[in-house]
Amino acid sequence: MEAAEGVGFKALGTVAEPLHAVSPEMARSGYLVFRAPDDFEAAIPDIVVERALAWGRQAAPNEWHGLIVGKLCEHAGRKHVVVLGVVPDTEAAAKPNYVETTVASEFRTRLSAKLLYPDGIVLGWIHGHVRHGVRFSSTDRTTQRTWTQPHSLGIVVDPWNKARLSVYRGPDAQLLTLIGDKVSPPLDTSVDDRPPCGRFRVRESLRRVN
Repeated sequence: MEAAEGVGFKALGTVAEPLHAVSPEMARSGYLVFRAPDDFEAAIPDIVVERALAWGRQAAPNEWHGLIVGKLCEHAGRKHVVVLGVVPDTEAAAKPNYVETTVASEFRTRLSAKLLYPDGIVLGWIHGHVRHGVRFSSTDRTTQRTWTQPHSLGIVVDPWNKARLSVYRGPDAQLLTLIGDKVSPPLDTSVDDRPPCGRFRVRESLRRVN
């Protein structure tokens, strides 16, 4: 658009909107459900997963970080969470092998989360690896310990990994099991102590408010 002698605008042309080659069934698919041994469940909409993977591809070769927003629910005495969306921290310092947030950047991300999801709460954090798989590193586990609620989630995604994502729960980083999906989560029998790669750093000045 351009100004027409200061009296408004005239169209210069149109831009084709993105067209996705996807069947109605896939476009309207539901949730991925991850379960703990005590039957705690986390339900994540397929569209949120696809969006997180898209952010990962867009951010490459760097990692990225965001906050998970959703609802804490209870049924028959059992708690479960439903993820509503993810809000990226666009001010986080991202590198190919790590991403680092600040107090100020997370504060602004939390404000955005409240505006975008007024009916939700911050359930945890999410970050992306770049061809390093979807297993928490030792640094990721340290970060997860700052999320002290038993329902707090930590998610890691990797668009180039077959498993796509893993979901961890609580300060002990309990790996949840994907239910009813053809893709199984990776085995998580040991801590990743390779040279720094795919890790999320927390500044000492950062404080979590759950």
